Amino acid sequence: MANYAKYHLQLKPGTNVAMLNMMLYYIMQEGIEDQQFIEARTEGYEDFKSIC
Repeated sequence: MANYAKYHLQLKPGTNVAMLNMMLYYIMQEGIEDQQFIEARTEGYEDFKSIC
């Protein structure tokens, strides 16, 4: 799949959670969340966002 990707981030074992946290932090800081998706499929997002 990496051959088809525009960007490929090679992860080291045990770093996948850190990468996902970084991506979520960036998405929240830039305000590019998909609000429709969040409202339809999550619970407690605003509480989570307030502690980040």
